[in-house]
Amino acid sequence: MKHRAIWRDTWRTILKSQGRFWSLLLLVMVASFALTGLKITGSDMRDTARNFYQETKLADLTLTSNYGFDQKDRTLVEKKAGNSQIDWGYFQDTTINGNKQPLRLYSLTKNISKYQLVQGKMPTKANEVAISYLLADKYHLGQKLKLDQHQLLKNSELKVVGFVRSSEHTNSLETGATNIGDGQLAGVGVMTKSAFKSGKYLIGRIRFKQTAKLDPYAKAYTDYVAKKQKALEQALAIRAKTKEKATNDEIKQAEVKLASAKKELKTQSQYAKLDPAIAKKVNQAQKKLSNQTMKLAKTKLQIAKLGKPKFTVNDRNQDSGYTTYHSNSLKIDLIANVFPAFLFAIAALVSWNAMTRFVEEERLNIGAMKALGYSNFAISTKFVFYGLIATIPGVIIGSLIGSYYLPRKIFTAYAINSTMTGFVAKFPWSAFLISLIISLICTSGAAIIQLRVTFKSKPAALLLPKPPTHGSRILLERITPLWKRLSFNRKVTMRNLFRYKSRMLMTIFGVAGCTGLLVMGFGINDSLKGISQRQFDHIINYDLLAVKENYVSNKAKNQLDDLLASKKVRKASAIHFESWKKKIKVDTAQQQISVIVAKPSDIAKYFKLYDAKSHQAITVPKDGIVISEKLAKLLNAKVGSKVSFKNHQFKVAKITEMYLGHYLLMSPKQYQASFGKKAKANSYFISLKNHGKNSVHNFASALLDTEAIQGVNISIDNRMMIDDMISSLNQVMFLLILIAGSLAVVVLYNLTNTNVEERIRELSTLKVLGFFDKEVTLYIYRETIILSIIGILAGYGWGKWLHFFIIDNLPPTNAMFDPNTYWTNYLLSALIPLTITFVLALIVYRKIKTVDMLDALQSVE
Repeated sequence: MKHRAIWRDTWRTILKSQGRFWSLLLLVMVASFALTGLKITGSDMRDTARNFYQETKLADLTLTSNYGFDQKDRTLVEKKAGNSQIDWGYFQDTTINGNKQPLRLYSLTKNISKYQLVQGKMPTKANEVAISYLLADKYHLGQKLKLDQHQLLKNSELKVVGFVRSSEHTNSLETGATNIGDGQLAGVGVMTKSAFKSGKYLIGRIRFKQTAKLDPYAKAYTDYVAKKQKALEQALAIRAKTKEKATNDEIKQAEVKLASAKKELKTQSQYAKLDPAIAKKVNQAQKKLSNQTMKLAKTKLQIAKLGKPKFTVNDRNQDSGYTTYHSNSLKIDLIANVFPAFLFAIAALVSWNAMTRFVEEERLNIGAMKALGYSNFAISTKFVFYGLIATIPGVIIGSLIGSYYLPRKIFTAYAINSTMTGFVAKFPWSAFLISLIISLICTSGAAIIQLRVTFKSKPAALLLPKPPTHGSRILLERITPLWKRLSFNRKVTMRNLFRYKSRMLMTIFGVAGCTGLLVMGFGINDSLKGISQRQFDHIINYDLLAVKENYVSNKAKNQLDDLLASKKVRKASAIHFESWKKKIKVDTAQQQISVIVAKPSDIAKYFKLYDAKSHQAITVPKDGIVISEKLAKLLNAKVGSKVSFKNHQFKVAKITEMYLGHYLLMSPKQYQASFGKKAKANSYFISLKNHGKNSVHNFASALLDTEAIQGVNISIDNRMMIDDMISSLNQVMFLLILIAGSLAVVVLYNLTNTNVEERIRELSTLKVLGFFDKEVTLYIYRETIILSIIGILAGYGWGKWLHFFIIDNLPPTNAMFDPNTYWTNYLLSALIPLTITFVLALIVYRKIKTVDMLDALQSVE
């Protein structure tokens, strides 16, 4: 039998039920948009980074030394590095034209940590420089730069010939620290090696040949580099001791020679009066001895300033931009594993419900087709095709837009503070196929399953309307005093709610799902916006942490004391500061811990500490240590636990609330008990009267100018970093809220439209009985409002759990988010679905006004 009638009926049904058709298409489109877009974003971000690092041949390890690298140092490094490529170079930190924002000028490298040319050309002469493209708004091509510090350079004036992008400094907000200017590098530049006149190399870069084929984010790469790093650190630690001993021996030998020369000069001086020739020789020897004495004193002073020989071996995690970018891509993976899954589950269930109801509505047509002799397969093609034509375009459109728009939008949000470029986009075939299969199961599959049940009935039974669901007494009716006080309309509403149980559950689940996703999105936004203010307005109360030089002259000390006693300073305290590193299993990078040793009364001036659980004010005890909340979590430590640092055991006395960074605070008594020596003051906490950015940076510059301070940490800069991180995440959260809101619109429209279509005879009967259009609308919509409110309340609980799960896993390992949610979150999360419900009520009202009552009430008996 020809199926032309089937196909005509199919197209006619699509045209007659456009509300259902478009809602199904939009449901799978929104779900596919979120799933494919979010699933591929993290991968695209990492592929972009891989390509960038591969193209620039980023070094695996970077070596520096306060004494530079002599031939023996380089030979040792080359031996321990093994099969690798090593580039040795120079760098000079300098300020420009008296500006307090310093630059770091590197020597050009050969095929390792290369620079990308953005504009102009690379330097070829000793007086040429290419600087970071981030400084293009401050400098221009051809501009002459007068260097304030140029001890290691042949020229004091350079010409800007190009702008470059560095692969070693990918955080546009934090280039690094220095001991000149205001202590924070404003950018980097690159010059030819011939432009430097240093006798020793100052930096070494290593790229292992084995890592060229490894994924930089894979465990195999991390383990290999960590193994090589450890071997180099051990070898160079021994070399540092040998170098220290050799340096001390040279000083002692020089002192012995000077002492011997002085003794001999003293002896010869006795005969100088007798012989003019001897007197002349004595004078010459005296001058030579004075020069040697001054040279030795200068060498000893330089050694005192430099401190003991020290080698530093850093992996790629030294660049905060490298770790932050990777961490951000993993955050997207976390969101992609949670958000689209729940969103797709809601869309799938609503689609399933819509298709099964569609089959039930078409039972009369199915009965007619069967009576006319059409096979079950032929009849099924109508419903399968209906599902296919709604699903396939929806999945394709959603996947294409999602995979193109979402990754780029999220990359732009996160890369706003990164120099990463060359975004790599792929089409997520696996996510696309998953979306397609699930969507087809929930549309065409749902129709097939419902048809199997329908086909069991005989055509005669199918040609009769399905008997309405029997009413039954509900629990509320048994509460007689309450039931008697309800009006007729309220009683009908209560009975209908429990009469159509599947509709009730589907509406509650759909609204709860959308509300939960909104609570999560707004909740994360709440968690982000509070941490900056909490950390820097309520917990940390210092503007600068200044670290003293290893050697401070009397002149420098007096200048520093005068500056700290100036009117600009509100308060300043000397403390002992150390930076410890600890490897924790949850992260490949070593965690940096700020260790503060001071009297509890001094710490209380600059830290308002609060217990992590009770949020009550606490102080640093004389015995035991106080650690920050995130560090305690990573170490799985509780109050009373023992934790290990620097091969020493410490008892955790208290755990303090802290949102950025790892902190460990202890008293001088505890430090001496642990290490067997007193904690010497090597740093200062400084609080200024003026907390403005310019004021703090100017004071930091003044501190470094005294030559008594080697580095500063500025609180306002840390705050800006948090604010920028929050800004990036907020943009992503806004997208997720938008997606959840879109889903709420489609879900509520689908459920409302299905509800009206399914009960059109019932509504027409009410109109015939004389009910006004508003009354008929409220008759059906009163149920939707009640179920929406129940769904919103259920969504609150689910959204709160989802919010807690996300903020527990989303932050980087050195930060945490505020777990609290605020009433505005719940208000907005309720207002969105309620507003959508109200708008849809207006649409239903217009639809009810235009219902053809006679057509709807036609009998088929």
